[in-house]
Amino acid sequence: EADPVSMYIVVNADLQLSPAKLAVQVGHGVELHFKEMSMKTNLEFCDEYRKYVEPHRQWMNTGSRKIVLKANPTQWNKIKESDEIEAYLVKDAGLSEVEPGTETCIVLPPRRKSTIHKLIKRLQCL
Repeated sequence: EADPVSMYIVVNADLQLSPAKLAVQVGHGVELHFKEMSMKTNLEFCDEYRKYVEPHRQWMNTGSRKIVLKANPTQWNKIKESDEIEAYLVKDAGLSEVEPGTETCIVLPPRRKSTIHKLIKRLQCL
């Protein structure tokens, strides 16, 4: 597909998490998205439905593609502070490798590749 619907997950590369910890944090981010969608699925066809639920359904019906990217501290802060990027911020509970409240991932809800913000397009795959 030329313009696939994908979920983009940005990892805070500065943390240098172990592969297992990273997998768990990415999983938490996907879980946050599904929790949010479970609250929106009763929406009627309105702007919010078209913005969130329809891309989610397209994503689910086309393989649920996920792309994991890495961000250095400067990139991380720009993405996090941008008013133009809607995302879920994953913060760790601090039970193993990092302190409580450490920001580990930023998860962007599914969207078409063509609509990804330029800050995200510049990131490298993990």
